[in-house]
Amino acid sequence: MKRSRKKAVLTQAVGGYINTAISITQGLLLLPIYFKFIDISTYGYWVTIGSIIALLSIVNFGVENLTMQRISSAYAKKDYKSVCDYFINSLVLYSVISLIFIIIASSSISYLETKVDISQALKDELIVAYYISIITMVLSFFTNALKGFSVSLLNPLFGVYSTIVARIISIIVTIVLLYKNIGLLSIPIGLLVSELIIVISNAIFVFVQYKKFNISSKINLLILKEYICFSPHLFGLILGNMMTNKSHPLIITTLLGSEMTTLYTVTRKVIDIILQSVNIINSSLIAPISHMIGEGDTIKIAKIVLKIMNLSFMVTLLLIGGYISSNYIFVSLWLGIDKVLDNEIIMMIGLGALVLSMTRVLRSILIGFDEFKFTSLVVFIEGILFILSSLLLIKLFGIIGIAYGLLISSSFVLVFMYNKILDKLNKSIEIKSIFINSIFMLTSIIFIYYIQTYLYSDISWFIFILQVSITVLGIVMIELMFNYKYFKEIYKGNK
Repeated sequence: MKRSRKKAVLTQAVGGYINTAISITQGLLLLPIYFKFIDISTYGYWVTIGSIIALLSIVNFGVENLTMQRISSAYAKKDYKSVCDYFINSLVLYSVISLIFIIIASSSISYLETKVDISQALKDELIVAYYISIITMVLSFFTNALKGFSVSLLNPLFGVYSTIVARIISIIVTIVLLYKNIGLLSIPIGLLVSELIIVISNAIFVFVQYKKFNISSKINLLILKEYICFSPHLFGLILGNMMTNKSHPLIITTLLGSEMTTLYTVTRKVIDIILQSVNIINSSLIAPISHMIGEGDTIKIAKIVLKIMNLSFMVTLLLIGGYISSNYIFVSLWLGIDKVLDNEIIMMIGLGALVLSMTRVLRSILIGFDEFKFTSLVVFIEGILFILSSLLLIKLFGIIGIAYGLLISSSFVLVFMYNKILDKLNKSIEIKSIFINSIFMLTSIIFIYYIQTYLYSDISWFIFILQVSITVLGIVMIELMFNYKYFKEIYKGNK
């Protein structure tokens, strides 16, 4: 049952990027169709519903990360009895979590019933969308458990294919319903159809995999106790993550209104896609790193981790640089100039996302090292700091305050995570390396800002393509200039 770590990571990454391409279609390219049938204010309320549901899903206290780590480690040691026991008991825990979530989410409907000043017809429509979203989220809990089991066994291919097919069907269903004048409900119904397909198909596939072990597993109180004992740390991890990533729409709608939520969401949409792309790699790292740690190959993992950190930073800066320099033109062309925030806000959103993406890379590495407690604590602090700073800064500076809040909170956490990684690898802090990368980042930001602000003032697809091309080529040249020796070592190592 020996499988390749490299092949599993590659399969998951490639499939993940295909899913990201579908997300681009669903979340960005379909926006003109959404706004043809759904007004800006209503769409803002829909985004807020998604924020509420995501925040309430904290009851799923990150157990999938612990489950993947435990199953991966047991599989590497060929302890197949533990593999099955951890999986079966995770399903038991997910069933309890789902029941708790349904109760809490159903009782939280009062936000739409009492806090939102809209017509009764729209309110009724939003309430139906809310309940559909509850069902979809419950299904996603089990989807994560089923797909996580396959990933832990280094066999993610079916989960990747099923997700791709399901999301394509979801897009088709959504478009058909929109043109049948179903309105806002078309979006949650499409998402529900997607999740149903994924959970049913993966349940069948995982059942076949599970039966191959020919091991009978039952509810194990010791394993459940292990999950529950870890729950405060896992809860901090998931709560902090939700506060940082999912609270934006709720904060903006409450303080500035649903139309501003739509403008912010549209302006930030490409960043969400970039972060999703980075997260694909992050998710694919946990199981392989846990495997290597389970095998005791610490020297190899030290080299790999250092490469991951450097390459992730360079690639993310390249992607976000393209966003900062050209997003204003893109959204203006695609949706209209009245549906995009200004360049200063775009710059701050991009910088905050750059730092956030690096914390997520380090977080995945630390989880692979079984550093759940430390990771959970700093991510929880990050979430609290983001909420508090955003609430204060929005009142002082307006919508850009939420971008300031993300940059401040993520920078704070990045320092602690980076130091912890160096401690785990028994490496001293290389002041020279930090200084070089800092100058590299500052130079890139100045270059991007110049392109964004001064290079071109016209709005056309030609200028958009030109700005993206100049930005990408410019950052690549800056990367080569500051990290020439690093790339040279990689080239020699692959020869």
